[in-house]
Parts: sequence; structure tokens; C-alpha cells
Amino acid sequence: MVISSKIVMCENIPSVFAVEAMTCLQAIQLGLNLGFSMVKIEEDA
Repeated sequence: MVISSKIVMCENIPSVFAVEAMTCLQAIQLGLNLGFSMVKIEEDA
């Protein structure tokens, strides 16, 4: 089940690692805001 999906275009992020870290942080914050005790983060590769 997909709860949320988001696309953001950013030009000033120094590395792929930084992008993935920001994405994980946003997913965890969304889960906390929705009151979830666990969040499963999947990558589209």
C-alpha cells in the first residue's frame, strides 16, 4: 500500500548520498506526523 509519493526537483544538493539521506528523513518525518510507529522506505531503482 502506498501512503504517500513525492517528487522534488533540487539543483544544489552535493551528492546522491545527500539526496537519499534527505529523502529518508522526510519519509520518517511523514510517518511520525501520521502517528506510525514504523515506516518502510522503498527505493525506486
